[in-house]
Amino acid sequence: MQLNGDGKTERALEAFKKMLHATESVVRLLDDQLCSFDLTTGQFRALDALLSRGPMSQVELGDAIYAGSSSTSLVIKILERCGLVTRRVDASNRNKRVVQITAEGKKLAVKVVPLQARLIRARMAVLTKREQGVLARLCGKLDVGNPLKLIRELTRVDEDEG
Repeated sequence: MQLNGDGKTERALEAFKKMLHATESVVRLLDDQLCSFDLTTGQFRALDALLSRGPMSQVELGDAIYAGSSSTSLVIKILERCGLVTRRVDASNRNKRVVQITAEGKKLAVKVVPLQARLIRARMAVLTKREQGVLARLCGKLDVGNPLKLIRELTRVDEDEG
């Protein structure tokens, strides 16, 4: 795909496509593994977040698993129906719902976490220790972007093209 002969855009698109393809190939493997436990990625991420961080509000859980409020509510509802989490009203703030992993949820998460870690380790073994560090740093740079800076950059690019 050629976009106005802009080399920066072409490089960015190519890098993004490769990053997305690599991510999706690993996620597919993880999803297949989770299916054997009747879990989706979102459900597992919620259990894992609650296991490692403890009880949290629905909003905090949504932030932890990078999901919107409606997706988070659905994940919690399903996990609650399965007896893996509970929800309660926060005593100090009646508008806040706190989500907590149950003993059954802990038991499942403790079983799945090492299996997921083993699969990730095996997949990442194609990279050297140094390459894994570089990848982690590069992904960190993409993840911590300042939205205002991005908007300014996009506006500048548009002005340059006009």
